Amino acid sequence: MAVRFVTVKAIGHTKVDRLKIILEGQHSFEEKICMAMKAVAALEHDCGIYRASDCDLWVSPIDEHNYPLTVFPDGHLIAKRHLIVDSPYQSAAKAYGL
Repeated sequence: MAVRFVTVKAIGHTKVDRLKIILEGQHSFEEKICMAMKAVAALEHDCGIYRASDCDLWVSPIDEHNYPLTVFPDGHLIAKRHLIVDSPYQSAAKAYGL
């Protein structure tokens, strides 16, 4: 499982101060998290980057036969929902309702 930095062609790109991390292949969520941790380790050790602001993780769910899933078990469309994980640390102002 190699980690590599690839330069993106400038054609059609706008200025964005975000880094896209691509986790290739069809794998279990545990394996994807392991791949993400390798990417984080590369950022820390190779680039000296130790923190990040908000992150978006886009997932293309598949079933056990590698076919795309488009609906949740409850019938809601996957494309129409977001899964939000709140920050584990609140700001002091938010904790005091300011």
